[in-house]
Amino acid sequence: VEENYTQWDALAKDLKFNEANRDLSASLGHFLEKANIRVSRLDTLKDEEGNAINSAGMADLTNRVVQLAQGSDLQVATEETTHFLVEMMRAEGNPLFDSMYRLIENYSEYKTIANSEFYNNKYNGDTDLLKREAIAKVITRHLINGDVKNETKENVSRLQRWFDRVLGWLSKKLGVI
Repeated sequence: VEENYTQWDALAKDLKFNEANRDLSASLGHFLEKANIRVSRLDTLKDEEGNAINSAGMADLTNRVVQLAQGSDLQVATEETTHFLVEMMRAEGNPLFDSMYRLIENYSEYKTIANSEFYNNKYNGDTDLLKREAIAKVITRHLINGDVKNETKENVSRLQRWFDRVLGWLSKKLGVI
């Protein structure tokens, strides 16, 4: 009986995860459609100069395109889409963006990005761009993927309250997501 329960429990968790991924995928698709952002799948992602880059995804904010490398997963699509959300709030001068921007240095994800050779090269050490990258990663990793093991309870709680307000703002802006 115990073995059957364990197998059933694992199957139920897997089904819930798959359902959550379907819901997330549908919500991302709705957001991208409402915000008039295209998604393209490419064999090789390229930078502004046309050089191939080693990345699974890229948010091309100028051309309103989420570029995904072939084989990239939902997490990559989520993070790249989140960059658009962050930039929409920044462009509006939204106080929610300002709040997270001020606090992002308290999160371990920011420290990882700020100390990353890859991101420092990508953004030429520009602290502003590093912070914006970190905000998108924090949203994706901690809230959407539930990876909170490297953060304090206070940071996770603050982030959840902040993101709840962001979703309220986004729902008003684009309609129910």
